Amino acid sequence: NGVEDYTQVYLPKLPDDCNSLETFDFLKKFENGRRDLQWTTGPKLFSNMLTLLSECTDAEDTWEDLTAQSATETVATFTVAFTGFKSAMLSELRHDDQLESLRTISKP
Repeated sequence: NGVEDYTQVYLPKLPDDCNSLETFDFLKKFENGRRDLQWTTGPKLFSNMLTLLSECTDAEDTWEDLTAQSATETVATFTVAFTGFKSAMLSELRHDDQLESLRTISKP
């Protein structure tokens, strides 16, 4: 019918000095962008994730360590790597770790 649809989504790169909350925000925006831009193939997901991590050395190294074990770039292997990446990068935000930290604080 000659009509074209365009979708524009802002996906920030993860900065090199990011903290856990910025990483959480980045991951949420990535998941939303993945859906909105219809990234439905493994190679597209792997390529775009690596591009968005290119400014954050620690995140990029973590991602590359996790994906080095994947023989193929499929949606399933991306999901496994992405889950591991979230766990590694957001470890400071884990509820149990926060509770344990609160338990070790002594009263003045």
